[in-house]
Formats: sequence, C-alpha cells, structure tokens
Amino acid sequence: MKWWEDVVGSELEASDGSSVNAEEVLYDKVVVLYFSAKWCPPCKVLTPLLRNLYLDEVRRVKLPVEVVFVSSDTDKEEMRKYFEEEQPDWYAVPFDAEGADELLKRFEIDSVPALVAIGRDGKIVTTDGKREIVKKTGQSVCGVGGS
Repeated sequence: MKWWEDVVGSELEASDGSSVNAEEVLYDKVVVLYFSAKWCPPCKVLTPLLRNLYLDEVRRVKLPVEVVFVSSDTDKEEMRKYFEEEQPDWYAVPFDAEGADELLKRFEIDSVPALVAIGRDGKIVTTDGKREIVKKTGQSVCGVGGS
C-alpha cells in the first residue's frame, strides 16, 4: 500500500467533481492536507493566503507539492461550493464526515483551519503548517501572529 492510500485513500476529487487517482497526483510529491470549512471565519483568511502562496511559489516554479482539502463542512453541497470557489487548483478527500473526522483525530487537530505537510516518503514534515504560512506571508490567522 502506498502511504497516501493509508492517509487519503486511492481516489481524490477534483474541483470539477470528477474522481482522480490519488497515485497519479500525489506520487513523489509533498502533500499538504488542508483542513478547512466554508463556515469557518479564520479559514476565509487562511485559504486565500495558502492559495496565493501555492500559485506564486508552487505552481510558478513547479515545486512537487499538492494541496489536498479535507472538509469539515456539515454537508456535501457546502463543501463543493467552497471547494469550487476558493480552491480550484487543489484536490479534495471525497466528502465523508466520518473520513474527515478520522483524519482530524489521526493528526490530533482540534480546530480548523489546520495544515499538515507530509513528505514524499510519507513522514510528517509538520502538523503546524498554519504557522509556516503565517511566517511566510506575515499575516495573522487564528491567534497566530504575523508581522
């Protein structure tokens, strides 16, 4: 079993709703799990910061990084709307409240937004990716200070 199958399963969802093979998009890449929700005010601050960082630094210089959205929304419709509007270049763990809860517990996340980075080898790089985004952008999010 590949490490990502143990974490996110074998299928991911693209922002257009189509199903994609996780191995095709995650193989040999750093994976950033982004725990977020449409109803979450701090997520509305962090999401554009992460999206801009992704577009400016990851896509522009073609870094081997993929962001995978893990929804804490209460229903699939809200998840889809948030995903399509705010995260069009990323993938998502298919909506399943139990699956998201399992990942929240696994990575000991008690609130959203949260970011967990996993290296190419499947080892956790950080469970405090939010702090890394704040340091990089100088913006304050959820009590994590900026400049």
